[in-house]
Amino acid sequence: MFNLSLEPMSPLGPDPHLIRLFPAGQAILLTDSLFLLRPVQAARILAWFRLFVLPTKSFGTWKICTRPAICEWLMRIQEALEYPNGKDYVMCWAEVMRLLPRDKMKEWDPNTPTETAPIACMGTMVSNFDQTVGTDVTNISQVDEQKLIGNDVTLISWFAGWAMTKQEKFRRFAAVTGREEEDQQQQHLKQQTMRKYNHLWITNSEKFTTSQEVWDWAKIHKKDEDPLLESRKKDEGRAKEDEKSEEQGQQLAFRMTGRDNVNMEHDPRTSEGQQVIPSTSTGEDVEMADVQEPAEESLFLPMDIGSSS
Repeated sequence: MFNLSLEPMSPLGPDPHLIRLFPAGQAILLTDSLFLLRPVQAARILAWFRLFVLPTKSFGTWKICTRPAICEWLMRIQEALEYPNGKDYVMCWAEVMRLLPRDKMKEWDPNTPTETAPIACMGTMVSNFDQTVGTDVTNISQVDEQKLIGNDVTLISWFAGWAMTKQEKFRRFAAVTGREEEDQQQQHLKQQTMRKYNHLWITNSEKFTTSQEVWDWAKIHKKDEDPLLESRKKDEGRAKEDEKSEEQGQQLAFRMTGRDNVNMEHDPRTSEGQQVIPSTSTGEDVEMADVQEPAEESLFLPMDIGSSS
């Protein structure tokens, strides 16, 4: 069901004069604790969102939300950690970048994306948000838990306010953390936020991936490979078509000339003094015996010797 207006109500949407009264989409906040403590799960959610949600859902009805300057932060974590511990954060960085189409990379800057981008970020930093959490340690177990929980609370508070302004676009608002459900910090976080923001669904990565049927890595990798396989099959098909067209052209040229030059040179009859002339009308060869050139006719008439004058 839609609300129709002559005045544009949603200037950035595909149809600014229509607004769905009962939106079907979802906005998903990926918190700092999810990226820091469960980077593989964060990358899995991002890959599922890119491969399944965006191609199958209506434009603008689903969105990923993160901390500001997410890509820069992930790369700084990777640089601080000892190899190979940082590779999972590079995978998260790559998935964020792959959500942004190349032709709109400048318009949809991952650090400050526009309204139409599939990613939304907290626009301005607040005083109690730690920008460097996780970037100053060589092991994730050394991360300051108080700073991390403080960042999650700040992000959820921003997300709750942002959600109140987007209720005409999204039906559900989920905040995904990286802690176990029975974890004391997770329970404390939910107590702090759910009392104030009952329009949010605050959960962890395990519950979210189960309830939303997020693809496992095997299905994600298979889906990622399919476009490459299709492209290779198309290339092979084009090559076979070109080869077939070339062969047909050669056959047509052969029929038009009757016999190609190579066969003419190796025809045994040409060594016996016979001329083999291809016939363009019947396609059969016509053999001719040796023909001597006629002697030149004399220009003078023979004189009758026995005649008298």
